[in-house]
Amino acid sequence: MKQQIAALYCRLSKSDEAKNESNSIANQKSILEKTAMAKGYDHIQFFVDDGYSGTGFERPALQQLEDAIRSGCICAVLVKDVSRLGRDYLKIGYYIENFFPKYNVRFLSVSGDIDSRTNSTDFLPLYSVMDEWYAKDISRKMRMMYQSKAVTGTPIGRPVYGYRKTSDNPKCWEPDPEAAPVVQKIYQLALFGYGVEQIAALLEKERVLTPIYYCLSKGYIYEEKVRNGNPYKWACSTVIQILERQEYCGDIINLKTYSHSYKDKKRYPNNRENMIILKNVHEPIIERFLWDYIQQKRNHHNVKKRAKKQTLFSGFLRCGDCGSNMHYHFNQKNPNIEYYSCSNYVGDRGTCPNTHYVRLDFLTGEISSELNCFIQKAKSNWSAFSKGIAEIKEIEGTQQSKFLSAVYRANSDRQDELLILISKLYEDKTKGEIDDETFVLLANSFKKEREQISKRNQTIQEQLQANQHRLDGLNYFQQLIAAQTEIAELTRDDLGRFVDWIDIYPAERNGKEYEQKHRIHYKFIGALEVNKM
Repeated sequence: MKQQIAALYCRLSKSDEAKNESNSIANQKSILEKTAMAKGYDHIQFFVDDGYSGTGFERPALQQLEDAIRSGCICAVLVKDVSRLGRDYLKIGYYIENFFPKYNVRFLSVSGDIDSRTNSTDFLPLYSVMDEWYAKDISRKMRMMYQSKAVTGTPIGRPVYGYRKTSDNPKCWEPDPEAAPVVQKIYQLALFGYGVEQIAALLEKERVLTPIYYCLSKGYIYEEKVRNGNPYKWACSTVIQILERQEYCGDIINLKTYSHSYKDKKRYPNNRENMIILKNVHEPIIERFLWDYIQQKRNHHNVKKRAKKQTLFSGFLRCGDCGSNMHYHFNQKNPNIEYYSCSNYVGDRGTCPNTHYVRLDFLTGEISSELNCFIQKAKSNWSAFSKGIAEIKEIEGTQQSKFLSAVYRANSDRQDELLILISKLYEDKTKGEIDDETFVLLANSFKKEREQISKRNQTIQEQLQANQHRLDGLNYFQQLIAAQTEIAELTRDDLGRFVDWIDIYPAERNGKEYEQKHRIHYKFIGALEVNKM
């Protein structure tokens, strides 16, 4: 016959620990052990769930206890109070009225002097309801606290990979000197045309610790389960998350998830309009114009099945007529003849009337020559070159931006002035100096003017931000140009550094020869005809 055991169940949630020392695991163990001995139980076993809420019942120790009861090993269950078992009166009722009696298990709660053997469980439903009310009230207060923190710019949760808490203020973030360069490298690789799989493979090759293992190496608290594996094996999903995090611009994004109820421990993604987004709170790791550019590129990119062979121009060529990607082919009889054609060609059951056929060797020479010409002109006289780009692309200069900023400030001053006038109107009305009709007429006029100014200022702000992004992009492009030497042999890295995509048009007859037209779209700049600059 199996030796029956008295199970001493202890539970402590984070909120309980912060509120009351008497609920500590050590204190519960001491009380339960004394009670068990007093009740004549010599064989005892502790089941402890430390850091688990009472509203959920998927707790490791509690499940072990249930298994032990089903196996017939347990004769009694002791808890300090009913709330340690849980804070859901329906579930507690199931345990007390059904589960424990089914297996002939005695239930004792030290606080409240509840003992199922003496039938002193009459007030148990009331205790359970009060415990659930308590859990609901705690949940409501926690939500209010998180809401309050969210709107004040206090980040909720641990810093994202690339940041760490500042030593003087744990509520603030600063770039992590070891992890931030990794984030910057990931963005630079994405800018140069590397896919997430390529980025993950490169980081693994260079033996860069994944975010989880990096946190573990630094002793940061990390609750996720870490299985034994390769600490340098980056997942594509991790790279994607890093490329999508707006926090790297210096922003705080709070309330990104929510739960349906305090009983539901699962977190659900929040709609963006319900998030709290505060900009420029901490030092950025990635410039905002670069982050926006990467998001635009990722949103535009169509995720399709990868070609078995990645050639020089894979992913860079588009049909100049329909905008579809160009697919790589080679001549079946002569594999050395490699070429690209429109993936949407009507002959291949598409809708584009032309194949836009272009040979790889021809295109390599043309693009290499044009890029070298572009780099040479830009490096020889960047001031004149950038001025020409600004004129072509209608990028407003610093003076124009200063003018728009001055207009914005003047509009804001006028809004403040109108608010004062509306307040004065109200005072005049209460004093009887103006009648109701005049008050309504003037107040509505001032309010309408304020609304019109607000719309104008919003437009100006969008213009200033867009112009600043273009200027930042142009300055960044200048840095790429300055670091570039003449391209002797065109590579994918060269294309990724300067080129967004290349439009390919049908070859046109020019006398006896055919002329193949193309148009390069440069990063941050767009399409340019270098020969005309």
